[in-house]
Amino acid sequence: MQQATASVPSGKSTGSHEAFELRDADGGVATAVANVNGEIANAIVGRDFNSLDELDDFLISLDGTPNKSHLGANAILSVSEAAMRLSALQENIPLWKAIAKRAGTTPSAPRLFVNVMNGGAHADFKLPFQEYLLVVEGKTSETFPLAQELFAKLGERLWRRNLDGRRRRVCTDI
Repeated sequence: MQQATASVPSGKSTGSHEAFELRDADGGVATAVANVNGEIANAIVGRDFNSLDELDDFLISLDGTPNKSHLGANAILSVSEAAMRLSALQENIPLWKAIAKRAGTTPSAPRLFVNVMNGGAHADFKLPFQEYLLVVEGKTSETFPLAQELFAKLGERLWRRNLDGRRRRVCTDI
């Protein structure tokens, strides 16, 4: 019997339209894990799903809230991701190919995404977006040095020296 596991990301920022990440009072996720091993497992074990989309729809329905606050988006996403991984194992294909197949897209060479600047609620300055990404197309051997150069040039424009000589991060209004 094949098995698959999954882990899901966690973040500090939560926008008003984001799904609810279920956390315990101490910051842990024991309740979300209990939901996976309890209510979710009880509802899906022994049940046949014709597709991963059908499983996802079922999980959303099982939660029954608009923001997934009953079971926790982290609990739901972990089950969905584990099912995706298991499907790839059963088809004997890499996960990235299984995702592309499910999405109905043609896989292409990976692109380099570089987080060059952060804004939003947790930044020292107010920018309208949480992250600004630089997307560089081409062969990684060529794009990585280009991304490094662009990142350095951006840094030169966004940093200034204080009177004591120490560097301090600043950003002008964009």
